[in-house]
Amino acid sequence: MHIGTYQLPPVQARVARFAGFHQTLKAHTVGSEDEGFFTPGGIFKPNVLMFDFGRAYYIEHITDMVHELLDLSGRAALIYPTEGQWQQPELRPWLEALQTGPVGRPYDRLKISRVIRDMFLSDWGDRISTFENFNGTPLLAIRSLTMKRAEMSPSGSMADLARKVCGIESVNDEEETVYKAQANYARRQDASRQDAS
Repeated sequence: MHIGTYQLPPVQARVARFAGFHQTLKAHTVGSEDEGFFTPGGIFKPNVLMFDFGRAYYIEHITDMVHELLDLSGRAALIYPTEGQWQQPELRPWLEALQTGPVGRPYDRLKISRVIRDMFLSDWGDRISTFENFNGTPLLAIRSLTMKRAEMSPSGSMADLARKVCGIESVNDEEETVYKAQANYARRQDASRQDAS
């Protein structure tokens, strides 16, 4: 907004990506709370699938969001005066003119530039982003662990719904668990090898 490009439709469309990113993460948070439950011990637990897929979405898209922000910022996050330069009376009028846009105060624009630099263009910012990417669980592990949950297994509730939609007879969970299905498959493979020899 400070540089006045916000009114341009292509810029608005790009800024809308940030709104969509924020709303998607918010939806995962609200959904995980809404579908949560109380444990027998009385502790509230959010829906882990909703929460973990929200984490995966964040990790998968945050780099694109950062690049979009830096591109929209242009040179503002790279070229700006230091605080010492800003406070020099002989430089201040000239620097204010360079930081003045159609809206906002010049010093506020300088503050925004500094935050973008600190968060995304510094060693400290790189360390924070690396920590955020791996602080809980890396993306591959989140997805792998999620697929091991009962709801996602071939004998789980989601697979059962898919079978119903396709008109396939449901598998009785007590009779055919994932472990049993894999074990039976291995036995059949072993049996066919023995028959062949």
